[in-house]
Amino acid sequence: TRNARITDCYFPSGGGLAIGSEMSGGIEGVFVQDVQFGNTDRGIQIKTRHGRGGFVKNVRMTEITMDNAGDFGIMLNMRYYDDNLQKPVGNHETTPMFDNLHFENIQINQSRAAILMPGLPESYIKTIHFKNIQIKADTGLNAVYCNNVQIDGVVIHVQSGSISHFKDCTGIQGEIAGTTLLTSSNLIADLKVNDPENEQNWVVLTNLQPGNYRIG
Repeated sequence: TRNARITDCYFPSGGGLAIGSEMSGGIEGVFVQDVQFGNTDRGIQIKTRHGRGGFVKNVRMTEITMDNAGDFGIMLNMRYYDDNLQKPVGNHETTPMFDNLHFENIQINQSRAAILMPGLPESYIKTIHFKNIQIKADTGLNAVYCNNVQIDGVVIHVQSGSISHFKDCTGIQGEIAGTTLLTSSNLIADLKVNDPENEQNWVVLTNLQPGNYRIG
């Protein structure tokens, strides 16, 4: 699929907006604008898994509102129904790839998870940009195996846990603001990167309540 446009749509219910999971022929040049979600099971999902091959790249989504996004607001999912999570299969023609995904001017009023980004150890999700996004969710942003994540003007309000959790990620840059309803054991932020001495790995957290942080 090449050069697809989705504009001026309203999704009152159902599974939200999905790209994949069968993408062995490749998907690129997708533009989504002026879309409203009502009471959906999920928000936006780009999905694939081990063995599918192919790619999703050059995707831009902007001017989107969600009333109730169900399970998650945004999910970049390279582990869709994949039980082989801890066993890299090697970087070959059946390994999928996500690259150059841009999300801008998005408001999510309710969801269980804000943003989920499970990549693969042999194929990191690459070049992701979140700009001017506001989310109210039960839990925050959770990312693993991602590279070159730009966060610009993102606000996440969560009910519990950390606003953001990065594990085995590189090239994290930007700013996250938000609040959380804390208990004494909850983390506001939990950042883990492969190379903590790399100057490209930095995140600024602003306007947060006092609490616990873990960076390492």
